[in-house]
Amino acid sequence: MNARGELVIKADNRISDTFGAGLVRFDDDYLHGYLDAAGEEVIEQRYEWAEDFDEGGATVAHFFDPGEDDDPEAGASAEARPPGRAWGVLRADGRFFPVDHPEPLTDVDGWILGFSGGLAPFATGDGGTAHVDRDGRDVCRVQPSADGDALRIVDRAGTTVWETAATAGTFERTGITHARDMAGYLAYPGAPERDIVDLAGELLAAEPRRFEPCGLIFDDREDPYELPEEEDEDADGTSFGAVGVVAEVNLYAEHQHALPYLQEWTVERFQEIEADAVERLSARFGAPLPGVEVYLRSGDGETSTVWGVGGRRLVLQSCLVVGDGDVEIQLWLAAVEPEPSDIQAEA
Repeated sequence: MNARGELVIKADNRISDTFGAGLVRFDDDYLHGYLDAAGEEVIEQRYEWAEDFDEGGATVAHFFDPGEDDDPEAGASAEARPPGRAWGVLRADGRFFPVDHPEPLTDVDGWILGFSGGLAPFATGDGGTAHVDRDGRDVCRVQPSADGDALRIVDRAGTTVWETAATAGTFERTGITHARDMAGYLAYPGAPERDIVDLAGELLAAEPRRFEPCGLIFDDREDPYELPEEEDEDADGTSFGAVGVVAEVNLYAEHQHALPYLQEWTVERFQEIEADAVERLSARFGAPLPGVEVYLRSGDGETSTVWGVGGRRLVLQSCLVVGDGDVEIQLWLAAVEPEPSDIQAEA
């Protein structure tokens, strides 16, 4: 409303509660755009993440390019990012400057910091932080050493302008919070350097016991693979053998709402992890058993690949579980004892 109490702008879905640089942000629960004071759309809905413009007329934004089939002129995608998508700096005049960094720096809860400090920090992907100005240019970088015992600041040209040292482990390297690569989701000990085939050998050699895999969000057991005391050992969903977590992630509803690409990106990474694991395990244990599926636990989406190894079943299972908008994805590897009926059916 204007100062006279007259309705000026009404959005069909959501609209920001303030103007920044003379523009107000609106969205349809998916893509963001900007309206001027007359309610005219002056920046098209092309941004999967955006905030109100600051006093300098800039905001960190995540651009979405629908592809050449939809718009041949739209092209801000870059390597090492989801196809057709790019992080960068959006200006109030509609210009978008993509940056060569995987994603903006976030706080401990996963929320993007943006231009709250005058410069926008971005995770560089190599453990450092790049501070970007309102034209999308790197001003400086903060770079901790691999062992965390030294920290240096370099300018735009790469010249060290400040450096210090401390006890090893003092300085923490910056990690990617949302759009991690495959290795960022791996959970088994020694990953990614340790081959999953080594994990399979360890599970096959382990003393069998009853277990039931549990989730990250929806279960709170101290040992996720020990059958709860109050549950019948013959209950459905339990297995006998040994199991380990290959990869896991929690996707919270709030983050997925703010970053619509997040689940799609993460599922693609897990599919890559699973395909790589199938290839490695098949090279060691032979082709998977045709038509045989073993599910350690059911969810809202799962796949299963099974190998026969020395009278046991080596099971690789992915499991996706949804609850109140939150999503958890896990990839399990287990060595289980086959049921007698399974052996008879295969024979």
